[in-house]
Amino acid sequence: SKTFISQVSIAHTRWATHGVPSVVNCHPLRSDPANEFTLVHNGIVTNSAELRLVLQKRGYKFESETDTEAVAILTKYIYDTQPDKRANFTDLVKTVLKELEGSFAFVFKSWHYPNEIVTARRGSPLLIGVKTEKKLKVDFVDVEFAGDPTEAKPDLRTY
Repeated sequence: SKTFISQVSIAHTRWATHGVPSVVNCHPLRSDPANEFTLVHNGIVTNSAELRLVLQKRGYKFESETDTEAVAILTKYIYDTQPDKRANFTDLVKTVLKELEGSFAFVFKSWHYPNEIVTARRGSPLLIGVKTEKKLKVDFVDVEFAGDPTEAKPDLRTY
């Protein structure tokens, strides 16, 4: 019943790979009750159980059973504890991706970086839709391609 006017939004249509299909396990997932970081994810983070244990030992609380939430909370943890890694949203996401194993595609959003999203993929497909009232000209979209496309590095894009 609410209307939102947003410059950037994220969505994902799937049930979580980890945990049963339920409201708590569906996307987007958040880093904390204040929604500092939210993300959607396609794929699997194979070291999410290890990340979850480390983050729980550091006092972070989990609401779901998903690997996606582990990445959201890891993003908040790095933001909170490594101020030098948060110069911009892309740098923060690059730092997070270095800790992940698996095949995935992500869309990251944060109120710390208004009107920005960062996408990243390693192995899994990623589709981005842009809605405009006018004919789309993509010159304004700042796209950063990371590294050699033949290497198994994540593919990063900042919008």
